[in-house]
Amino acid sequence: MKLAPTLCTVACFVGQSVLACSWIPVPFCGTSNARPDDVVLSGKIVNVDFDGIDLEVIDVLTGSESRDTIRIWDGTDWDCNGLFSMAAGDLGGLNDSIIVILPLIVSIENPWDVLGDYRRPDYYEYTPNLSITDGMVVGYIVGSAWTPIWGMPYLDLVTNWNDDPDNCSTLLSVDGDHLVAPFVAHLANNTLNLTIRSDVAAMSTIRILATNGQEIVVVKSVPGTMQIDLSGYSEGVYHIVLVQPDGSRSSGRVMKL
Repeated sequence: MKLAPTLCTVACFVGQSVLACSWIPVPFCGTSNARPDDVVLSGKIVNVDFDGIDLEVIDVLTGSESRDTIRIWDGTDWDCNGLFSMAAGDLGGLNDSIIVILPLIVSIENPWDVLGDYRRPDYYEYTPNLSITDGMVVGYIVGSAWTPIWGMPYLDLVTNWNDDPDNCSTLLSVDGDHLVAPFVAHLANNTLNLTIRSDVAAMSTIRILATNGQEIVVVKSVPGTMQIDLSGYSEGVYHIVLVQPDGSRSSGRVMKL
């Protein structure tokens, strides 16, 4: 008589575990809105070591920070069907420029933590950092996952942000949940399987980027199913951007474990 309730409990637990490791990507603007107490700033990485990075501050967009150079320590690694690294060095390499949403360290989680410094922001579901390359901000800035803004001039982003402290939230695009996704991505055994809708323009471009904004794959797409080998790349979240000849963009993300 106790078997059925027990099975229900197990099923619920498994279901919750699966849901706990699923996510819908949130753009940088949405991430900033969700973390109003965090500092948002841009900077250049001037040091990378075994437990964090040093960032030379360029602009402070949200919050208060008067130091010329700040410390971003590694966060606490966590497990969700596999270990996820919270190494601050994953935000970028030496001399890279980034925009990042940073939580202040107010309590000690790890031996290396220093109160008043910063900790690498949690990137699960959220987009807490963007890269700056040749004056362009690159990453999932704003918009729905199917109609994202994936790049804009750095000066435009800073000017818009400064004109209205809430500007990032007002830029959020109209909900596109009613749209049919132009492609579906699934990663299995290091192979990225893409199913591209039949009405997507032939010879559109598929771009795959790492979380630091580095472009690792550029290929031409064709309607139907195509496969891309990712066995040579490290674990983590990868952004997939489909760019059609008319300039329209769609994006998705996969997580390699």
